[in-house]
Amino acid sequence: MPQEGPLTPSCGSVAHSCARDNSAAGRYPSRMPAWKHHVFVCTNQRPAGHPKGSCGEKGSPELLSALKGAVDAHDLHDTVKVTGSGCLGPCARGITMVVYPEGTWYGGVTLADVPELVQTHLVEGRPVARLVLE
Repeated sequence: MPQEGPLTPSCGSVAHSCARDNSAAGRYPSRMPAWKHHVFVCTNQRPAGHPKGSCGEKGSPELLSALKGAVDAHDLHDTVKVTGSGCLGPCARGITMVVYPEGTWYGGVTLADVPELVQTHLVEGRPVARLVLE
């Protein structure tokens, strides 16, 4: 049996990608995927009435879903990873997201902004200036 390391979990779950091939060479990826962009969308949910509010109560779960759908619609799923995250910090500025590796932070993002963010930033590689947090 191959020795386990930090990137070689022994989950044994059939649904998990590591269980698709049980050979030592094919069981685990040799390296992490090289995403062109990795987008983190805050989906933190604070209790109702919290003074800072939260991205979750402002609609970030729906925005996350729409962003994933738009990435798939543009056939970017092999180069762009979209992930929900815990609190990113600037909650008072509206729904917050950050795009890596460039480290572009966006605030006040709405569902209406998703098409522009995908086309301008994820396809064309240019940040959407009006949404960038300074």
